[in-house]
Amino acid sequence: RGTVWDNNLINAALVDPRKAEECPLPAADPLTEKWTSLDWGFIGQAVLLFQEKQAETVFVRDCRIWSKESYTEIKQEIKEDFGNYPIYPDSEAVADNEDLKRMGMRVVPVIFSKEKDFLISRVRWRLEHGLLKIPNPDITDLAQGIDGRKYFTLVQQMKAYHYNEKTGKPEKVNDHCCDALICGMKHIETPIDRSKPIFRSLG
Repeated sequence: RGTVWDNNLINAALVDPRKAEECPLPAADPLTEKWTSLDWGFIGQAVLLFQEKQAETVFVRDCRIWSKESYTEIKQEIKEDFGNYPIYPDSEAVADNEDLKRMGMRVVPVIFSKEKDFLISRVRWRLEHGLLKIPNPDITDLAQGIDGRKYFTLVQQMKAYHYNEKTGKPEKVNDHCCDALICGMKHIETPIDRSKPIFRSLG
């Protein structure tokens, strides 16, 4: 059945962070919605994406990939750098998600068995309508604080993400970045209602 997302659309989603018309600077909090999404990646990688929605467009603002750090180190880094934003992790790592709650974060697990197909379709819809933007991995200008290299694996995994011909489901191979992106779509479809109290574990 081929690739999950059209590679031409992925290429069209790549923007030059040096050009404000392609990639506007992040807005000050709380003027726009910002959130993180996380694939725990028990085998090989854990991946976090930091995203911002300006008008109807989602911009990927950061991509962090951990392969050697302990989960304790990863959770501490997430809390220190993104503790003020809701996080949408995959639901498999129950204990680690509970740890993030105990650290005071707003945690909304994503249940892939129920939600993945729909959220994959929302990534596709955003790509088709030009409403998902990712910094071009080929553009790095450290003097301006731009490091496109951090998005290389994300883009490569998105382009390689494909369906299994027999099952009709995406192959579970080198897909941690894709899963993190998919998790992030849940915020747009079911954003946190900030008028209601947010559960935090008291454990």
